[in-house]
Amino acid sequence: MEALIPGDRTDVDLMQIVPPIRLVELSQKFKIALQKNSDSEWLSSLIKNTPAGQPLPYDPRLGVSKTEYQEFLSLSQKLIAKKIGTSILQVKREGNKYVFLGNNSLSNLTGIKLDLDRNLLETPYGTTAKLLVVVAHTERQHLTGAWSGFIWKLEQFDRYTNSTIKIQFSLGRMTHNGRGILHYDITRISDRAVAKSTPLILQYDLVPFR
Repeated sequence: MEALIPGDRTDVDLMQIVPPIRLVELSQKFKIALQKNSDSEWLSSLIKNTPAGQPLPYDPRLGVSKTEYQEFLSLSQKLIAKKIGTSILQVKREGNKYVFLGNNSLSNLTGIKLDLDRNLLETPYGTTAKLLVVVAHTERQHLTGAWSGFIWKLEQFDRYTNSTIKIQFSLGRMTHNGRGILHYDITRISDRAVAKSTPLILQYDLVPFR
């Protein structure tokens, strides 16, 4: 596991999940059609009668042809992670812990600590030992590309905001190029809404920690 941790002052690639251009074009057609159609009851009924996890059935009022709608559903499965920039990640070793120090673009990582002796992840929201082993799978990991490694998960109730916070922190090795991957995701759930932060996805060269 230690071999997957970024070395101190590691150059990292900032990755972002992006849709194909054609998917953006079709989504814009949906938006325009819905804005023109003042009667939204048909859409509410369509959503209500569609089983959870299933795509909406085609309706011409969506503003696209049936062929275009099938194309939209297909493209929705082809989101990929693309490099949008670079940054430098600092990681310090304190005894048996690795402490992450994020800069402006990586500020969410500030305060993250990994205790490898106990397999603990410490975050500003709480600590977890819930560790899962990840086996590379091309189809399930199509967004980032296949990788193997570890995921820590944390679910914590925040009494100050009366909401539940779900954390997922992953470290792994990419299958196709051997580079490291770090994924950090924060979701806050309340009675009123689900607020999901932009996932932080980094790729970096794996080097021995100094």
